[in-house]
Amino acid sequence: MIVPAGRPPGGAARARRAALLLGLAPLPLATQPVSAATTFEVNSTADPGDGTCNAAECTLREAIAAANADADLDTITFRIPGNEVQTISPRSELPTTSEPVVIDGYTQPGARENRVVKGTKAKLRVELDGSLAGGADGLVVAGGDTTIRGLVINDFAGIGILLENTAGNTNNVVEGNFIGTNAAGTDNKGNGPGLAIRAQSTGSQIGGGRSPAARNLISGNESSAVSINSNDNEVAGNLIGTDRTGRSDLGNDGAGVVFSGGSDNLVAGNVIAFNFDGVAVNDSTGNRILGNSIFDNRILGIDLDGNNDVTPNDPNDPDTGDNNLQNFPVVTSATKTTIAGTLDSLANTTFRLELFANPAADGAEGKTLLGQFDVTTNGNGDAAFLFRPDKRVRPGQAITATATNLATGDTSEFSEPELVQRAQ
Repeated sequence: MIVPAGRPPGGAARARRAALLLGLAPLPLATQPVSAATTFEVNSTADPGDGTCNAAECTLREAIAAANADADLDTITFRIPGNEVQTISPRSELPTTSEPVVIDGYTQPGARENRVVKGTKAKLRVELDGSLAGGADGLVVAGGDTTIRGLVINDFAGIGILLENTAGNTNNVVEGNFIGTNAAGTDNKGNGPGLAIRAQSTGSQIGGGRSPAARNLISGNESSAVSINSNDNEVAGNLIGTDRTGRSDLGNDGAGVVFSGGSDNLVAGNVIAFNFDGVAVNDSTGNRILGNSIFDNRILGIDLDGNNDVTPNDPNDPDTGDNNLQNFPVVTSATKTTIAGTLDSLANTTFRLELFANPAADGAEGKTLLGQFDVTTNGNGDAAFLFRPDKRVRPGQAITATATNLATGDTSEFSEPELVQRAQ
Protein backbone atom coordinates (compact mmCIF):
# COMPACT_ATOMS: atom_id res chain seq x y z
CA MET A 1 0.00 0.00 0.00
CA ILE A 2 1.34 3.46 -0.93
CA VAL A 3 0.70 6.27 1.56
CA PRO A 4 1.64 9.98 1.43
CA ALA A 5 5.25 10.97 1.86
CA GLY A 6 6.47 12.06 5.26
CA ARG A 7 9.45 12.22 7.54
CA PRO A 8 11.08 8.74 7.51
CA PRO A 9 11.41 6.78 10.73
CA GLY A 10 14.99 6.80 11.90
CA GLY A 11 15.79 9.96 9.95
CA ALA A 12 16.10 12.20 13.02
CA ALA A 13 19.51 13.21 14.28
CA ARG A 14 20.99 10.29 16.18
CA ALA A 15 22.75 10.27 19.52
CA ARG A 16 26.39 11.28 19.35
CA ARG A 17 28.45 8.27 18.70
CA ALA A 18 30.57 6.22 21.03
CA ALA A 19 33.79 7.62 19.58
CA LEU A 20 32.97 11.07 20.90
CA LEU A 21 32.27 9.66 24.36
CA LEU A 22 35.69 8.05 24.31
CA GLY A 23 37.44 11.28 23.38
CA LEU A 24 38.46 10.07 19.94
CA ALA A 25 38.02 11.52 16.49
CA PRO A 26 34.64 10.22 15.33
CA LEU A 27 34.00 8.22 12.21
CA PRO A 28 31.73 9.90 9.65
CA LEU A 29 28.11 9.78 10.72
CA ALA A 30 25.72 7.67 8.71
CA THR A 31 23.14 10.26 7.66
CA GLN A 32 19.80 10.13 5.94
CA PRO A 33 17.86 12.77 4.01
CA VAL A 34 15.06 14.39 6.01
CA SER A 35 12.19 13.46 3.76
CA ALA A 36 11.10 10.42 1.80
CA ALA A 37 9.60 10.36 -1.66
CA THR A 38 7.07 7.60 -0.96
CA THR A 39 5.99 5.36 1.89
CA PHE A 40 5.05 1.76 1.08
CA GLU A 41 2.96 0.06 3.77
CA VAL A 42 3.27 -3.71 4.12
CA ASN A 43 -0.13 -5.13 5.11
CA SER A 44 0.33 -8.86 4.44
CA THR A 45 2.63 -11.68 5.52
CA ALA A 46 2.12 -13.45 2.17
CA ASP A 47 4.97 -14.23 -0.19
CA PRO A 48 5.38 -13.51 -3.02
CA GLY A 49 2.03 -11.73 -3.62
CA ASP A 50 0.68 -10.69 -7.02
CA GLY A 51 3.56 -8.35 -7.80
CA THR A 52 1.86 -5.05 -6.95
CA CYS A 53 2.02 -3.09 -3.68
CA ASN A 54 -1.48 -1.69 -3.18
CA ALA A 55 -4.22 -1.29 -0.58
CA ALA A 56 -5.59 -4.76 -1.26
CA GLU A 57 -2.27 -6.45 -0.57
CA CYS A 58 1.29 -5.26 -0.20
CA THR A 59 3.88 -7.86 0.75
CA LEU A 60 7.44 -7.10 1.85
CA ARG A 61 8.73 -8.44 -1.46
CA GLU A 62 6.41 -6.10 -3.36
CA ALA A 63 7.31 -3.13 -1.16
CA ILE A 64 11.05 -3.60 -1.75
CA ALA A 65 10.49 -3.91 -5.49
CA ALA A 66 8.42 -0.72 -5.49
CA ALA A 67 11.05 1.17 -3.50
CA ASN A 68 13.73 -0.03 -5.92
CA ALA A 69 11.83 1.62 -8.76
CA ASP A 70 12.26 5.05 -7.12
CA ALA A 71 15.69 6.65 -6.78
CA ASP A 72 14.64 8.84 -3.83
CA LEU A 73 14.73 7.76 -0.19
CA ASP A 74 11.54 5.74 0.34
CA THR A 75 10.16 4.24 3.53
CA ILE A 76 8.70 0.78 4.08
CA THR A 77 6.34 0.62 7.05
CA PHE A 78 4.18 -2.19 8.43
CA ARG A 79 0.51 -2.45 9.36
CA ILE A 80 -0.22 -6.17 9.22
CA PRO A 81 -3.52 -7.16 10.88
CA GLY A 82 -3.17 -8.98 14.20
CA ASN A 83 -1.92 -8.25 17.70
CA GLU A 84 0.89 -10.80 17.97
CA VAL A 85 4.20 -11.18 16.17
CA GLN A 86 3.61 -11.25 12.42
CA THR A 87 5.90 -13.70 10.63
CA ILE A 88 6.92 -13.25 7.01
CA SER A 89 8.42 -16.44 5.54
CA PRO A 90 9.96 -15.76 2.11
CA ARG A 91 9.90 -18.72 -0.28
CA SER A 92 13.07 -17.47 -2.00
CA GLU A 93 15.56 -14.65 -1.61
CA LEU A 94 13.96 -11.24 -1.26
CA PRO A 95 14.92 -8.52 -3.77
CA THR A 96 18.17 -6.71 -3.03
CA THR A 97 17.55 -3.09 -2.07
CA SER A 98 19.10 -1.12 -4.93
CA GLU A 99 18.04 2.39 -3.86
CA PRO A 100 18.08 4.15 -0.46
CA VAL A 101 15.24 3.00 1.78
CA VAL A 102 14.16 2.95 5.42
CA ILE A 103 12.64 -0.40 6.46
CA ASP A 104 11.02 0.26 9.83
CA GLY A 105 9.54 -2.63 11.81
CA TYR A 106 8.68 -0.31 14.70
CA THR A 107 5.75 1.04 12.67
CA GLN A 108 3.90 -2.28 13.17
CA PRO A 109 1.17 -1.76 15.82
CA GLY A 110 2.30 -3.05 19.21
CA ALA A 111 6.03 -2.65 18.50
CA ARG A 112 8.10 -0.58 20.92
CA GLU A 113 11.70 0.64 20.95
CA ASN A 114 14.06 -0.23 23.77
CA ARG A 115 14.45 2.44 26.43
CA VAL A 116 16.48 0.70 29.14
CA VAL A 117 20.21 1.27 29.57
CA LYS A 118 21.15 -2.39 30.13
CA GLY A 119 19.84 -5.29 28.07
CA THR A 120 16.91 -4.60 25.78
CA LYS A 121 13.18 -4.45 26.35
CA ALA A 122 12.38 -3.74 22.73
CA LYS A 123 9.10 -5.27 21.60
CA LEU A 124 9.37 -6.42 18.00
CA ARG A 125 6.28 -7.43 16.04
CA VAL A 126 7.64 -8.25 12.54
CA GLU A 127 9.68 -11.43 12.06
CA LEU A 128 11.49 -12.49 8.87
CA ASP A 129 11.80 -16.28 9.05
CA GLY A 130 14.15 -17.74 6.45
CA SER A 131 13.43 -21.41 7.09
CA LEU A 132 11.56 -21.74 3.75
CA ALA A 133 14.00 -19.63 1.69
CA GLY A 134 16.54 -22.33 0.85
CA GLY A 135 20.12 -21.06 1.03
CA ALA A 136 19.10 -17.41 0.72
CA ASP A 137 20.36 -14.40 2.65
CA GLY A 138 17.80 -12.37 4.58
CA LEU A 139 17.91 -8.67 3.68
CA VAL A 140 20.56 -7.67 1.14
CA VAL A 141 21.41 -3.97 0.86
CA ALA A 142 23.19 -2.54 -2.20
CA GLY A 143 21.84 1.00 -2.62
CA GLY A 144 23.45 2.77 0.34
CA ASP A 145 21.93 5.29 2.77
CA THR A 146 19.58 2.55 3.96
CA THR A 147 18.21 1.98 7.46
CA ILE A 148 16.95 -1.39 8.75
CA ARG A 149 15.31 -1.22 12.16
CA GLY A 150 12.85 -3.00 14.40
CA LEU A 151 12.90 -6.44 12.73
CA VAL A 152 13.47 -10.00 13.93
CA ILE A 153 15.61 -11.78 11.32
CA ASN A 154 16.23 -15.47 11.86
CA ASP A 155 16.58 -18.95 10.37
CA PHE A 156 18.22 -17.87 7.09
CA ALA A 157 20.82 -20.37 5.88
CA GLY A 158 22.73 -17.44 4.44
CA ILE A 159 23.50 -14.11 6.11
CA GLY A 160 20.79 -12.40 8.13
CA ILE A 161 21.65 -8.90 6.84
CA LEU A 162 24.21 -8.44 4.06
CA LEU A 163 25.60 -4.99 3.18
CA GLU A 164 26.72 -5.91 -0.31
CA ASN A 165 29.99 -5.22 -2.12
CA THR A 166 28.70 -2.57 -4.54
CA ALA A 167 30.04 0.90 -5.35
CA GLY A 168 28.24 3.63 -3.43
CA ASN A 169 26.77 1.26 -0.86
CA THR A 170 27.77 3.53 2.02
CA ASN A 171 26.34 5.02 5.21
CA ASN A 172 23.89 2.24 6.03
CA VAL A 173 22.31 1.93 9.48
CA VAL A 174 21.22 -1.29 11.23
CA GLU A 175 19.57 -0.57 14.56
CA GLY A 176 17.10 -1.98 17.06
CA ASN A 177 16.89 -5.46 15.48
CA PHE A 178 17.04 -9.01 16.85
CA ILE A 179 19.29 -10.97 14.47
CA GLY A 180 19.48 -14.73 15.09
CA THR A 181 16.97 -15.04 17.96
CA ASN A 182 13.26 -15.47 18.41
CA ALA A 183 11.03 -12.40 18.79
CA ALA A 184 11.34 -12.60 22.56
CA GLY A 185 15.13 -12.42 22.38
CA THR A 186 15.44 -15.51 24.54
CA ASP A 187 16.05 -18.44 22.17
CA ASN A 188 18.42 -19.46 19.40
CA LYS A 189 17.04 -19.25 15.84
CA GLY A 190 20.34 -18.50 14.16
CA ASN A 191 21.10 -17.45 10.64
CA GLY A 192 24.42 -18.49 9.07
CA PRO A 193 26.38 -15.34 9.92
CA GLY A 194 24.25 -12.67 11.56
CA LEU A 195 25.42 -9.60 9.64
CA ALA A 196 28.17 -9.03 7.07
CA ILE A 197 29.68 -5.84 5.67
CA ARG A 198 31.49 -6.26 2.35
CA ALA A 199 34.46 -4.25 1.04
CA GLN A 200 32.70 -1.35 -0.72
CA SER A 201 30.02 -0.95 1.94
CA THR A 202 31.84 1.65 4.04
CA GLY A 203 30.80 4.07 6.76
CA SER A 204 27.97 1.96 8.16
CA GLN A 205 26.59 2.11 11.70
CA ILE A 206 25.57 -1.09 13.52
CA GLY A 207 23.80 -0.03 16.70
CA GLY A 208 24.23 3.48 17.97
CA GLY A 209 26.47 4.31 20.90
CA ARG A 210 24.47 5.77 23.78
CA SER A 211 21.04 5.39 22.17
CA PRO A 212 19.20 2.45 23.82
CA ALA A 213 16.70 2.37 20.97
CA ALA A 214 19.49 1.66 18.46
CA ARG A 215 20.78 -1.43 20.31
CA ASN A 216 20.76 -4.62 18.24
CA LEU A 217 20.64 -8.11 19.73
CA ILE A 218 22.86 -10.28 17.50
CA SER A 219 22.98 -13.77 18.97
CA GLY A 220 22.51 -17.45 18.30
CA ASN A 221 23.95 -17.38 14.78
CA GLU A 222 25.76 -20.39 13.35
CA SER A 223 28.87 -18.41 12.39
CA SER A 224 30.06 -14.93 13.35
CA ALA A 225 27.66 -12.32 14.66
CA VAL A 226 29.19 -9.39 12.73
CA SER A 227 31.70 -9.90 9.90
CA ILE A 228 33.48 -6.84 8.45
CA ASN A 229 35.68 -6.61 5.36
CA SER A 230 35.41 -2.87 4.96
CA ASN A 231 36.53 0.56 6.22
CA ASP A 232 35.19 3.19 8.60
CA ASN A 233 32.32 1.26 10.15
CA GLU A 234 31.01 1.45 13.71
CA VAL A 235 29.63 -1.41 15.83
CA ALA A 236 28.43 0.28 19.01
CA GLY A 237 26.12 -0.37 21.93
CA ASN A 238 24.92 -3.84 20.88
CA LEU A 239 24.31 -7.14 22.67
CA ILE A 240 26.39 -9.78 20.86
CA GLY A 241 26.11 -13.38 22.04
CA THR A 242 23.73 -12.85 24.96
CA ASP A 243 20.00 -13.06 25.43
CA ARG A 244 17.97 -9.86 25.75
CA THR A 245 19.09 -9.33 29.36
CA GLY A 246 22.74 -9.04 28.34
CA ARG A 247 23.66 -11.66 30.95
CA SER A 248 22.71 -15.16 29.77
CA ASP A 249 24.32 -17.34 27.10
CA LEU A 250 22.92 -17.18 23.58
CA GLY A 251 26.32 -17.23 21.93
CA ASN A 252 27.22 -17.15 18.27
CA ASP A 253 29.26 -20.12 17.01
CA GLY A 254 31.89 -17.81 15.48
CA ALA A 255 33.41 -14.58 16.75
CA GLY A 256 31.25 -11.82 18.12
CA VAL A 257 32.92 -9.37 15.69
CA VAL A 258 35.43 -10.54 13.08
CA PHE A 259 37.49 -8.36 10.76
CA SER A 260 38.66 -10.08 7.58
CA GLY A 261 39.99 -7.02 5.78
CA GLY A 262 39.51 -3.27 5.73
CA SER A 263 40.66 -0.80 8.36
CA ASP A 264 39.75 2.12 10.62
CA ASN A 265 36.69 0.57 12.23
CA LEU A 266 35.32 1.16 15.75
CA VAL A 267 33.89 -1.47 18.12
CA ALA A 268 32.68 0.40 21.21
CA GLY A 269 30.31 0.05 24.14
CA ASN A 270 29.04 -3.43 23.25
CA VAL A 271 28.39 -6.46 25.43
CA ILE A 272 30.25 -9.30 23.66
CA ALA A 273 29.96 -12.65 25.43
CA PHE A 274 29.59 -16.42 24.97
CA ASN A 275 31.04 -16.45 21.43
CA PHE A 276 34.09 -18.31 20.05
CA ASP A 277 36.33 -15.21 20.20
CA GLY A 278 34.97 -11.90 21.37
CA VAL A 279 36.66 -9.84 18.63
CA ALA A 280 38.94 -11.41 16.00
CA VAL A 281 41.15 -9.28 13.73
CA ASN A 282 42.45 -10.90 10.54
CA ASP A 283 44.13 -9.06 7.64
CA SER A 284 42.99 -5.72 9.04
CA THR A 285 44.51 -2.75 10.88
CA GLY A 286 43.45 0.42 12.64
CA ASN A 287 40.51 -1.16 14.46
CA ARG A 288 39.66 0.56 17.75
CA ILE A 289 38.12 -1.79 20.33
CA LEU A 290 37.09 0.46 23.18
CA GLY A 291 34.77 0.54 26.18
CA ASN A 292 33.20 -2.88 25.62
CA SER A 293 32.20 -5.52 28.15
CA ILE A 294 33.86 -8.69 26.81
CA PHE A 295 33.53 -11.87 28.87
CA ASP A 296 32.89 -15.61 28.87
CA ASN A 297 33.96 -16.13 25.26
CA ARG A 298 35.34 -19.58 24.60
CA ILE A 299 38.83 -18.64 23.37
CA LEU A 300 40.02 -15.00 23.66
CA GLY A 301 38.40 -11.66 24.30
CA ILE A 302 40.46 -10.11 21.49
CA ASP A 303 42.49 -12.25 19.06
CA LEU A 304 44.85 -10.40 16.73
CA ASP A 305 46.48 -13.14 14.70
CA GLY A 306 44.01 -15.98 14.60
CA ASN A 307 46.17 -18.45 16.52
CA ASN A 308 43.58 -18.82 19.31
CA ASP A 309 46.26 -17.98 21.87
CA VAL A 310 47.64 -14.81 23.40
CA THR A 311 50.09 -13.11 21.04
CA PRO A 312 53.23 -12.33 23.09
CA ASN A 313 54.62 -8.82 23.31
CA ASP A 314 57.92 -8.01 21.61
CA PRO A 315 60.45 -5.36 22.71
CA ASN A 316 59.55 -1.89 21.33
CA ASP A 317 56.75 -3.38 19.22
CA PRO A 318 58.34 -3.27 15.73
CA ASP A 319 56.22 -6.05 14.19
CA THR A 320 53.33 -5.67 11.77
CA GLY A 321 50.20 -7.68 11.08
CA ASP A 322 46.64 -7.64 12.35
CA ASN A 323 46.15 -4.33 14.18
CA ASN A 324 49.93 -4.14 13.76
CA LEU A 325 50.13 -6.73 16.55
CA GLN A 326 49.94 -3.89 19.05
CA ASN A 327 51.58 -4.81 22.38
CA PHE A 328 49.29 -5.00 25.42
CA PRO A 329 50.11 -3.36 28.76
CA VAL A 330 51.48 -5.42 31.65
CA VAL A 331 49.66 -5.03 34.97
CA THR A 332 52.35 -5.46 37.63
CA SER A 333 50.29 -5.00 40.80
CA ALA A 334 46.68 -4.45 41.83
CA THR A 335 45.02 -3.63 45.14
CA LYS A 336 41.52 -2.42 45.96
CA THR A 337 42.55 1.18 45.31
CA THR A 338 45.63 1.18 43.07
CA ILE A 339 46.63 -0.53 39.83
CA ALA A 340 50.17 -0.23 38.48
CA GLY A 341 51.78 -1.39 35.29
CA THR A 342 53.89 -0.67 32.25
CA LEU A 343 53.62 -0.46 28.48
CA ASP A 344 56.48 -1.32 26.14
CA SER A 345 55.69 -0.22 22.59
CA LEU A 346 56.64 2.33 19.92
CA ALA A 347 58.78 5.24 21.13
CA ASN A 348 57.33 8.73 21.66
CA THR A 349 53.78 7.60 20.94
CA THR A 350 50.52 8.26 22.81
CA PHE A 351 48.25 5.34 23.72
CA ARG A 352 44.79 5.04 25.24
CA LEU A 353 44.90 2.46 28.07
CA GLU A 354 41.74 0.78 29.35
CA LEU A 355 41.62 -1.22 32.58
CA PHE A 356 39.03 -3.89 33.33
CA ALA A 357 37.91 -6.01 36.28
CA ASN A 358 36.97 -9.67 35.82
CA PRO A 359 35.35 -12.05 38.33
CA ALA A 360 38.09 -14.68 37.85
CA ALA A 361 41.55 -14.99 36.33
CA ASP A 362 40.55 -17.67 33.85
CA GLY A 363 41.32 -15.87 30.62
CA ALA A 364 42.32 -12.62 28.92
CA GLU A 365 39.07 -10.67 28.70
CA GLY A 366 37.54 -7.50 30.10
CA LYS A 367 34.11 -7.58 31.71
CA THR A 368 33.84 -4.32 33.65
CA LEU A 369 35.57 -1.16 32.47
CA LEU A 370 37.28 0.53 35.42
CA GLY A 371 38.64 3.50 33.53
CA GLN A 372 40.69 4.83 30.66
CA PHE A 373 43.58 7.26 30.37
CA ASP A 374 46.37 8.21 27.99
CA VAL A 375 50.10 7.57 28.35
CA THR A 376 53.00 8.59 26.14
CA THR A 377 56.06 6.39 25.80
CA ASN A 378 59.55 7.80 26.15
CA GLY A 379 62.38 7.55 23.65
CA ASN A 380 62.93 3.93 24.65
CA GLY A 381 59.29 3.03 24.03
CA ASP A 382 58.45 2.69 27.74
CA ALA A 383 55.63 4.15 29.85
CA ALA A 384 54.67 3.40 33.45
CA PHE A 385 51.20 3.98 34.87
CA LEU A 386 49.52 4.18 38.26
CA PHE A 387 45.73 4.17 38.21
CA ARG A 388 43.25 4.71 41.05
CA PRO A 389 39.73 3.48 40.21
CA ASP A 390 36.76 5.63 41.23
CA LYS A 391 35.41 2.65 43.19
CA ARG A 392 37.34 0.05 45.13
CA VAL A 393 37.90 -3.26 43.37
CA ARG A 394 37.18 -6.42 45.35
CA PRO A 395 40.17 -8.62 46.24
CA GLY A 396 40.21 -11.78 44.17
CA GLN A 397 39.05 -10.06 41.02
CA ALA A 398 41.41 -10.06 38.05
CA ILE A 399 42.61 -6.90 36.32
CA THR A 400 43.33 -6.81 32.58
CA ALA A 401 44.24 -3.97 30.24
CA THR A 402 44.36 -2.99 26.57
CA ALA A 403 46.37 -0.37 24.70
CA THR A 404 45.21 1.57 21.63
CA ASN A 405 47.64 3.56 19.52
CA LEU A 406 45.85 6.89 19.09
CA ALA A 407 47.76 7.67 15.90
CA THR A 408 46.90 4.45 14.06
CA GLY A 409 43.79 3.24 15.91
CA ASP A 410 45.26 -0.22 16.57
CA THR A 411 44.00 -1.90 19.77
CA SER A 412 45.93 -4.70 21.47
CA GLU A 413 44.73 -7.98 22.87
CA PHE A 414 43.91 -8.06 26.58
CA SER A 415 46.82 -8.37 28.98
CA GLU A 416 47.34 -11.39 31.17
CA PRO A 417 45.20 -11.05 34.32
CA GLU A 418 46.60 -9.80 37.62
CA LEU A 419 44.71 -10.67 40.81
CA VAL A 420 43.67 -7.87 43.15
CA GLN A 421 45.46 -8.24 46.49
CA ARG A 422 44.47 -6.84 49.84
CA ALA A 423 46.54 -3.73 50.59
CA GLN A 424 49.25 -4.42 53.14
